[in-house]
Amino acid sequence: MKNYRTLLIYLVVALLLGGYIYFFERGPVKPKDEEKKIKVFESFVADDIGEIRLENLGTTVTAQKSPIVIKKDEKGIWQIVSPKSLKADETNIRSILSGVGDFSPETSIDNPANLADFGLNSPTARCTFKTKTGTTFGLLVGNSGMAGSSTYIKRADKNTVYLVPSYSVDGFRKPFNNFRDHTFMKTDSVMAQKIRVTHGGNVVVFEKDKDHVWMMTEPIQDKADESKVRDLLNTVSGLRADDFAADNPSNLSSYGLATPRAKVEVWPNDGGPAKSIW
Repeated sequence: MKNYRTLLIYLVVALLLGGYIYFFERGPVKPKDEEKKIKVFESFVADDIGEIRLENLGTTVTAQKSPIVIKKDEKGIWQIVSPKSLKADETNIRSILSGVGDFSPETSIDNPANLADFGLNSPTARCTFKTKTGTTFGLLVGNSGMAGSSTYIKRADKNTVYLVPSYSVDGFRKPFNNFRDHTFMKTDSVMAQKIRVTHGGNVVVFEKDKDHVWMMTEPIQDKADESKVRDLLNTVSGLRADDFAADNPSNLSSYGLATPRAKVEVWPNDGGPAKSIW
């Protein structure tokens, strides 16, 4: 029994000594995932991008064939400059840029023999991102992978093919309206000075007094409920278009807007003209 206990003690000491040698003298082992982490664009910084060009090469819809060009103006606000001049949807632009910066390819194939195997000989989309200093990042989008949840992509200046989640490139092939500003009016209780709500022939007007307190001035004179005024402005500011039915329609009657059932007008506190939603 005594020999057995002695042998057991020696065995434990040997294991501890072996562990020390392995973990301490050998040093920490770098995880394989970190060693082989793939980066499509090593120096891509979303905030540095000042111009985006999107080409939906795989579409059969004529109206969607024109390249979409989006640029930052002098105030740093994204504007669509082609095929129409319109304010861009900042949320969608930020989503696209952050997606490119965070590309996490599932796998990569160096110098493939045939790009046609990945749909990259005739890509479905081509995207070009240009920084303020002129550096360009070009990206080609090919076919979906076998599982359907991934898509092949390739840098325009390299022959390596990457497989990335499809959701990270779906935005490059969206129609033009997806990139337009979907908000109606940006306002809040600080920015607004006066509000007029017309509904069913009734008119209610709210206006700040000299002490910046909201007052109801029509149909009666009384102090307004600050929380309800704030909720109204937040609701207006949070409205977003699902889609765009028509630009500058010649006849509003077909949309029920010739005689709207409700109208909200907001005057800013900087003295500018009112903005309204029907």
